[in-house]
Amino acid sequence: MKKYCLFLLTLITILSSFTALKAQPPAYHYTPVTPHLQFPQNYYYGRSATISQKHHFTIAFTDGRDTSLYTKLLGDSSSFYLQMENKSVGKKDSGRFIKITPSQTKYISHLDPTTGKDFVGIASDSCWLFKVIAGKMNAYSDLAEISVDDEFIRYIQVGDGPMVAITDPNAGNLFSSNERALELFTSKRYNRAVKIYNKSGN
Repeated sequence: MKKYCLFLLTLITILSSFTALKAQPPAYHYTPVTPHLQFPQNYYYGRSATISQKHHFTIAFTDGRDTSLYTKLLGDSSSFYLQMENKSVGKKDSGRFIKITPSQTKYISHLDPTTGKDFVGIASDSCWLFKVIAGKMNAYSDLAEISVDDEFIRYIQVGDGPMVAITDPNAGNLFSSNERALELFTSKRYNRAVKIYNKSGN
């Protein structure tokens, strides 16, 4: 009987200690913190797709008017446009939001903080073209950003010559005097190709 009581007491002590250990938090517990992800800006064409950041645009209309507007460059299946909100009409009124398309303007511009000058987009068909690289060879994009990824360069131009679409089969001929620039252009590294060309002694 004495042995049984001793065994029971020992068992109770062990169980009590185990329960106490379970109740206590572990000495070290690490919960991974979800990082603040910085996603790159995805520019794309699409119906009602945002394709630019907001800027304080100056808009010069073909009829001589001009206005300022803080907005984004937008695009749909037919054209790029700026959108102006007319707060004098009801929110459900069809005239609440007004599209401003390239054909209505001579140009649009916003301030380039790197130079303190106007960053101008000239109206061209269904878009505005912005000179993103200037030099012996110029490069143009239809995005209102100071610099863009290679996939958003649309035209190149040597001096005051004609603008040549990047997709033109003969566009590579403009780099024929610079083997390295031509190689970069062929691999679709357009920014680097134009900058290498401009640094050369062509």
